[in-house]
Amino acid sequence: MIGNGMGVVTGRTQVYAIPAIIDAITAIIGSICAIIDAITTRNDAIPQPGAWGSAPNHQFSPPQASSKA
Repeated sequence: MIGNGMGVVTGRTQVYAIPAIIDAITAIIGSICAIIDAITTRNDAIPQPGAWGSAPNHQFSPPQASSKA
């Protein structure tokens, strides 16, 4: 970030560093959400009785939904 031509004025480098920090935070949050999605989809693919107990889980396993009723 310092050698991008804007690094002569220290005030500008701080201003331009803020979007980079925000992008880094959003990238970290996005990767965490991707990991959580991978874990939840993996658990939905494996038939587990009462794994989540939520309504969206029943569309992956109709026999469990009928047996719970």
